[in-house]
Amino acid sequence: MKAAAMNELWHVSLGGEVSERTGMAGLGRRLRHVFGATRRRMEAELAELLKQIDSVRDLDESALSEALAAIRVEARLGRLNSTRNSAARTQLLHALALLAAAAERNLHWRPYPRQLLAALAMHEGLLVEMPAGEGKTLAVALAAILHAWRGHPCHVATGNEYLAQRDAELMRPLYVRCGLEVAAIAQSSQPDLTTEAYRADVVYAAGRQLLTDFLRDQIILGGVDDVLRMRVRDMKSDSRQPVMRGLYAVIVDDAESVLFDDATTPVVISAPSDNPMLIEAVRGAHQLVAYLTAERDYRYLAGKRDIEFTADGESLLDQHGGLMPPLWRVAERRDDLVRQAIVVRDQLHAQRHCNSTGPTQHHR
Repeated sequence: MKAAAMNELWHVSLGGEVSERTGMAGLGRRLRHVFGATRRRMEAELAELLKQIDSVRDLDESALSEALAAIRVEARLGRLNSTRNSAARTQLLHALALLAAAAERNLHWRPYPRQLLAALAMHEGLLVEMPAGEGKTLAVALAAILHAWRGHPCHVATGNEYLAQRDAELMRPLYVRCGLEVAAIAQSSQPDLTTEAYRADVVYAAGRQLLTDFLRDQIILGGVDDVLRMRVRDMKSDSRQPVMRGLYAVIVDDAESVLFDDATTPVVISAPSDNPMLIEAVRGAHQLVAYLTAERDYRYLAGKRDIEFTADGESLLDQHGGLMPPLWRVAERRDDLVRQAIVVRDQLHAQRHCNSTGPTQHHR
């Protein structure tokens, strides 16, 4: 049963693929050795885990709650995370056994061996592949609990907002039983609700939503990345606060969608910033345009997509170039800004005038 679970669970086949594609036979053998050792270790741990599940399944509600609280303390102290310490591995398997018992009682789902093995692999940062209908949602929740028990937030990146909200609600009874708060981020949520949701121990959100909120927080922080400077910044009563508590552990649900499909479309976050020199340059360009007359000093080319200055126009720009700040007195930079000012005056203002003074149509 354990071998079948492992075969159906995931395929870490980097060794063979790298060797065949690139001819790097040495690297291929090394990868096969590393992942082969990991696979053999996890197969042995799965057998031990199934025995522990049988031993805790008969615990009464009070005893199970006490055991969950105790193992949570061990996780907070970092005693479940070593792959080389046998005591830590024993504690980790005991934690998974207790989580399996909690899932069976609070979700009425008995985790299959492949789900337990997937949670164990994800906890170690491995890439896991599970066919549709094999219980990926529960496996992700088991791994998320192990991360969140360490006292840091765990984010679950899903393919879309619907899946984030569905999975968070579906797994909520298990999270609550394990002493954790879970929340889902919705794009339409108000800022204060988004901030409150990010305070949960486990946060589900679409991958692009997590990226958007992270980038927005980076803009707010202004490059401040150390704890002391953040605390000094927070003392300012007028400072905007980031919504996320930080990035510590992220489980990517549907890696193909989040890491490949969504990656083809960039996320762009913009924010206003003070630039007095540019403002001065724009005002200078506006003043320069007042000296220029169409056809005499400049003409439109290629269907009004570009502007060419005549000799007279260039002479006027040189004569009154002092209206621009020093950095914009270079002909190339000055002319580019003046061209934009001409378009604003000739086209945008003209369109606005037509719209405001054009003929009125009467309808019966």
